[in-house]
Amino acid sequence: MLYVMLLYLLLALVLNFYAFRGVAILFNIQKSQQRRMKLIYSYFLIDILFIVFSIFWIIVIRTSDWHDFVKYRNYAYVSGAFALIYFTKFSFVPFVLINDLKKIAVFIFKTYMLSGHALYRKSKKAYNKNFVLKAGILVSAVMFLFVLHGIVIGKTNYQVEEVSISYDKLPESFDGFVIAHISDTHLGSFEREENVIKGIKKIIGQSPDLVLFTGDLVNNEALEGMPYIDVFNELEPPYGKYSVLGNHDIGDYRRWYTIEKKDPDIRSIEKLHAKFGFELLRDQHDFIHKGGDSIMIAGVDNWGLPPFEKTGDLTEAISPYYDFQFIILLSHDPTHWGEKVRGKENIRLTLSGHTHGLQLGINIFGFRWSPAKYKYQQWQGLYEQNGQYLYVNTGFGFLLLPLRIGMPPEITIITLNKESI
Repeated sequence: MLYVMLLYLLLALVLNFYAFRGVAILFNIQKSQQRRMKLIYSYFLIDILFIVFSIFWIIVIRTSDWHDFVKYRNYAYVSGAFALIYFTKFSFVPFVLINDLKKIAVFIFKTYMLSGHALYRKSKKAYNKNFVLKAGILVSAVMFLFVLHGIVIGKTNYQVEEVSISYDKLPESFDGFVIAHISDTHLGSFEREENVIKGIKKIIGQSPDLVLFTGDLVNNEALEGMPYIDVFNELEPPYGKYSVLGNHDIGDYRRWYTIEKKDPDIRSIEKLHAKFGFELLRDQHDFIHKGGDSIMIAGVDNWGLPPFEKTGDLTEAISPYYDFQFIILLSHDPTHWGEKVRGKENIRLTLSGHTHGLQLGINIFGFRWSPAKYKYQQWQGLYEQNGQYLYVNTGFGFLLLPLRIGMPPEITIITLNKESI
């Protein structure tokens, strides 16, 4: 823990120095310009003091006897401030590096080529104007605004994603059936109940027939969800509400330098799901009946990539109805679909969450990108293979970093349609 903290401190100091160097070059600050130098130095000194204070505060958080959700929330305050400062600086530093490389190239050209050459004069003129550093300042300013928006607005700017899926095997009575899919509420991360109420009211406004929740109701303990019992009970779809456990509900999470891995009180988590009005499926199933037809809703405990355990049992979840012709599966981690579900054609639709889209990415004009894609083959949206579908919801809440940039909190509305043969 201490070594990691010292490494972060060293990296932050190097980053600060390099960013300061770029600012000094851009504004042509000389040592003789004492007043301007003092202003810049004061800013970077305050920044370094913030780093030291943050490390101290994290140690306090870690060693305190506060509830785990309070630790997470306090840690989020620190991580949010870090994101605001250092995402901005990281976006500026590459431009300083490019400027230095350009300076080296100009020096080499000057040394080994004719200094009067037209190309040299042109490059020297461009270099003196500091176009690269000016572009870097502009990009870092835009990044600051993006991060600030993600913290203040983005993390609770709920977006409704409407998806329509057609099946020839869908029972006739379920043609036009509407499902609201939510995931990863992480209720312990929210500071204000209004922000959760805002999202729940948006779900109610969609008038779904069924609500399905795919795990991580809380960060660590049932206590986090207690203020929201009445809020979630306002969700009253005619065909009920079903849920499964995610890795955080089970307690199968990484050490985030704020809490130790421990065995959660599963009984309390199960009771919380019941108080929310969810039918919790732990390697279990139930049937939805409509107009003489039925579909199965099956759910498994989390089954994911290391360091998360593979606890869910798909066979147990659908037993003894292995050949039932229309199954919707709730499985928190989308990895499960690729490893265990594909090929079982009667599992027509799998709903997952877990990735959050890393709460950072681009999703405009049909173009989707997030660093999450480098860890998860299926990380956001709808996927299909041989008539089997997977939908990955990017989450209702947030974790660790109290922000969402380009990956807004999601409420998925899925309409099932009967495909004509």
